[in-house]
Amino acid sequence: MNDFLMERNLSAEQVILSLMPIILFVVNIGMVAGIWMGAIKVNAGSLQIGVILAFINYLNIMMNGLMSSSNVLMQITRSFTSADRIGQVLDTNIDITEPANPASLPEIRGEVEFKDVNFSYSKNGEYVLKNISFTAKSGEKIGIIGSTGCGKSTLVKLIPRLYDADSGEILIDGVNIKEYPLENLRKAIGFVPQNATLFSGSIEDNLFFGKEQATNEEMEHAAQSASALEFIDRFEDTFAHEIKQGATNLSGGQKQRLSMARAFIREPKILILDDSTSAIDAISESAVQQAIKRNHPETTVFIVSAKISSLIDADQILVIDDGMVAAKGTHQDLLVASSIYRDIFATQNGKEEVSYE
Repeated sequence: MNDFLMERNLSAEQVILSLMPIILFVVNIGMVAGIWMGAIKVNAGSLQIGVILAFINYLNIMMNGLMSSSNVLMQITRSFTSADRIGQVLDTNIDITEPANPASLPEIRGEVEFKDVNFSYSKNGEYVLKNISFTAKSGEKIGIIGSTGCGKSTLVKLIPRLYDADSGEILIDGVNIKEYPLENLRKAIGFVPQNATLFSGSIEDNLFFGKEQATNEEMEHAAQSASALEFIDRFEDTFAHEIKQGATNLSGGQKQRLSMARAFIREPKILILDDSTSAIDAISESAVQQAIKRNHPETTVFIVSAKISSLIDADQILVIDDGMVAAKGTHQDLLVASSIYRDIFATQNGKEEVSYE
C-alpha cells in the first residue's frame, strides 16, 4: 500500500510539474498580449493607461481565484477518501469487551497466573509471545528481563487487558481476567509505562489521575515512595507546580518518578513497572525499591528492566527470549541454569562470561 501511494504521488507530482509551466506561460502570454494591445490603443488615443492597469489587476485576481478553486477541489476529493477511512475506524468493533454476565467477585488479592498464553499483534499466527506459563503469588516481586523486542512489555500489557491473549488463560486469584469487569480489574492495577506520560496542569492534577480526591498526606506519601518529594519540595508551589504540555519543564527522571507516584497513590494490588526507572539514578532507584518493599508488602510487583540490578532481589525472574520463557528462577538459580542470563550479567558487570556448574 505504501508503494502504491508513493507511485500515485509521484505521478500526480509529475502531472503538476508538467502543467504548471504551461499554465503560467499561457497566463503571462495573455498579459503580454493585453499590454501590447492596450499600448496600441493608448497610442491611438482611444484608451486610458488606468484601464490597462485595472485589466491586468482583475486578470490576476481571476487567475488566483481559479487556482484557489482548483486547490479546494483537490482537498474535497481527498476528504471523501479520508471520511471513508474515519468511518471504517469508527465502525471497527472493540476487541476488549466487558464480560456478558460479570460475576460478583471478591476483592483482588494479586495472585497472577499465565497458562500457555500466546499473543499476536497481526493475528496471522506470527506470535510475539509463545506458550508463556508462570505463577506469581500475591506479594511476590517478579522480574522480567531479555533482549530488546523479545516481548517483555507485551507480556505485562496483557495483565490489565490492554490486549487480549489469542490463546491460553491469564488468571488473577484463580479467575480468568476476562470475567472481571474492566473497571474493577484496572482499579486493582498500577501501571507505569516505559514512556512516562504527564498531562498539562499541576502535579496535583496528575496525581489525581491515579486516585481521585487523594489527600495531601496520600500525595506526599506516594511522592516520597517514588523519590519525587525531594524535587517537588524545591518548587515554591510544591504540588501546585504547573507542568507544561509534554512535561518539557521536567527532566526524564522527574517524569518517571511522578509517573510512579501516580501509580503508588492507587495502593494497587498489582504493580507493573515497565522499564520505568531507565532515567533514574541508582540511588533514587534503590530508594524506590526499598519503598515498594516497605510500603507495599502485599502488592504483587512486576518489574520489566534491561538492568539486572533492578531485578536481582526478585522472588522470581523470567528470562524472555524470542517471545518465550527461556528460563525462570532467582538470580542465583539463573546464574547456574541460564546462559542468556549469564551473558547479560557478565556484560553489565564489565566482566568476561563466567562458567558455572
